Amino acid sequence: MVAPALIFVGALMMRAARDIDWDDLTEALPGFLTMVTMPFAFSISAGIAVGFITYAFGKLATGRPRQCPVIVYVFAALFILRYVLAR
Repeated sequence: MVAPALIFVGALMMRAARDIDWDDLTEALPGFLTMVTMPFAFSISAGIAVGFITYAFGKLATGRPRQCPVIVYVFAALFILRYVLAR
């Protein structure tokens, strides 16, 4: 009973993939890793965490920290703490 709903939600999520700027690596890599992590980790939250972390890191690493909202940095730090402290 759950499979049709998950397929529908997945199709809706794929619609958003065309809005990703695939020419900008700091936009494309987090989007790709988010989409790939969800099914391989069997966890939507793990995919979202990977997306937040790679997006924030990418903007910092390329010297464009102002292109990323502060709340993304906050969530990225919280996700990192969650995975570091969980072990």
